[in-house]
Amino acid sequence: FPGATSPERFRVWLACDVDGMTLAEMARQEGAPEGTISNRLRLARQDLEALIARERAAELSGHARRAVLRRGRRGGRR
Repeated sequence: FPGATSPERFRVWLACDVDGMTLAEMARQEGAPEGTISNRLRLARQDLEALIARERAAELSGHARRAVLRRGRRGGRR
């Protein structure tokens, strides 16, 4: 996830969603408006969703590839 999003977004996501910090607390810590922090958190969540979707697609693709190969091997033995 760190490589999939900006360091600012990752830091906000980690502090808010993992550590439980409020938007107001994070805004004070970062010296940024709450709206900016809220936007960074929203974008970080979107980045994370996209990363998970890509990982699932790659995993499913691998499963499908193995299933086709298994089916091909079984078909050759008949």
